[in-house]
Amino acid sequence: MLLASLADNLLRADTYARDSAPEEFGAFSSLVALWQRKRGGHEFPRWADFDIPDFRGWYGLMYLGRVLTPRCEDVVFELHGSELATWAGRDMTGCRFSESCTPGKGGTAVFRRAFRKLWKLRGIDVWERSQEIADFSHIQVRSLHLVMGKADHEPTHVAAFHDVLSRDKPRKPTLF
Repeated sequence: MLLASLADNLLRADTYARDSAPEEFGAFSSLVALWQRKRGGHEFPRWADFDIPDFRGWYGLMYLGRVLTPRCEDVVFELHGSELATWAGRDMTGCRFSESCTPGKGGTAVFRRAFRKLWKLRGIDVWERSQEIADFSHIQVRSLHLVMGKADHEPTHVAAFHDVLSRDKPRKPTLF
């Protein structure tokens, strides 16, 4: 069930209820079902409840960010997939999400608003946007964002998984 949307020329971010049917999420359905199982009745699961093999097939197209602020406005990448590193032009592990935004296009403010909405509604977020980083604006992606934490009231991580919807140029190689 759709709870809220945020949209502008850079991003469309839709927030869904935590108990939405996994089938609503297409390519992300197995990830949503896993997150819901690991949640076990809490608002969100702990990152420690997952194992890296849980995300097989998504390694190059995922990131895990440690939440920096109480309202989840920015994160530090603890894991940054190889395909994402190709798009950004560098490995962003250890960097802030806001540092990955294209300078001068207002991306930082847009993403902060989207993260605030995600945390406030404590749901499942699906974003659609082009990759306007480096020269990858030809790639259109859909991203799934899932909050993880220590307890129901304290987020510690956001995991994101990216599904490439379209490419106008040949795919660049990945490490995975």
